Amino acid sequence: MKLVYSFSVAVCLAGIADAQPTITSAFAPSIGDVFNSNILDTTSVVPGPSGANQSWDFSKLTSKGTSSTSYIDPTTTPYASSYPGTTVAVAVGSDYYYYSATSSGYYYQGNQSGTKSGFKFSNTEQLMAFPFTYNSTFNDIDSAQFFGSFPGNNVFGPVSGLADAYGTLKVPGAIYTNALRVKLKEVYTDTSFGLHSSSHITSTTYSWYVSTQHNPVFTIVINSSVASGLTSALKSVSMSTITTGINESKTMEMGMQLYPNPAKSTNAINMSYTIHQSSDIVISIFNALGQQMTKSVFPNQSNGFHTETIQLNGLSKGIYTVRIQGENALAVKNLVVE
Repeated sequence: MKLVYSFSVAVCLAGIADAQPTITSAFAPSIGDVFNSNILDTTSVVPGPSGANQSWDFSKLTSKGTSSTSYIDPTTTPYASSYPGTTVAVAVGSDYYYYSATSSGYYYQGNQSGTKSGFKFSNTEQLMAFPFTYNSTFNDIDSAQFFGSFPGNNVFGPVSGLADAYGTLKVPGAIYTNALRVKLKEVYTDTSFGLHSSSHITSTTYSWYVSTQHNPVFTIVINSSVASGLTSALKSVSMSTITTGINESKTMEMGMQLYPNPAKSTNAINMSYTIHQSSDIVISIFNALGQQMTKSVFPNQSNGFHTETIQLNGLSKGIYTVRIQGENALAVKNLVVE
């Protein structure tokens, strides 16, 4: 349901795809992935046509803000034992979201907050089937029960996925050829809807995939809801983001090197990297919960090779993610502090 996983709405500023992708389990988010999102103004935006060899132009959309999402090891979270089979988690403040990926699909397990409220699926929600290509489909019936703040209330309904189009996609800063569009439609009932007995919600997500990235490169989400006793939809919204997502085992376009690694908490670390166009550079360190621990900004760096020293400021022992970001470029690497 989009109210609990809207962070997955994303566009990736990577290179141009050279082949219509078949979505496999490699496209599912994995531990260590970091997605930096730029939320776009999608007033009056429509998803565009379905079918083969289409063209979609969203290049004129403007930014409304940014966000960042880190996918973490679920065993580092406080509620992992309640969500067996989870392979990756996301922390947003004191809220934790749990997902699982298999060779045949990607699934939403549920979420839980620091006050031990949330909901858990008795029949997990399928978000994607693997492999998936043009004209592929899947259908699912999900069911979840709230606990804590709304005990006994339920969310349930059908979910369907269809790869309904492919073609050329234009977004701010990039053009993708042979992008595959997947339409995910959720129609469900939420019995915890405020003063009303229930709400009936339709959520339709259009996501474009390319072969260079394992998560969608562009997504539009359209939500509408109708409460019992009302005759019209309460709200209809459309939103999208731009995202770069990099896993350490995947593309490292900046040739990032990090040493010493492992490091001591009293150490400084040295980073070397190469940029291909002049850009402000931001180097950040995140803990296992995706919380930013340090941030260093190096403005107006010229293209070429650079080395910078980053202070660890007494970080406690553990595994961290070091992220370096420039204009249209991102790399991450794990750092062990002993």
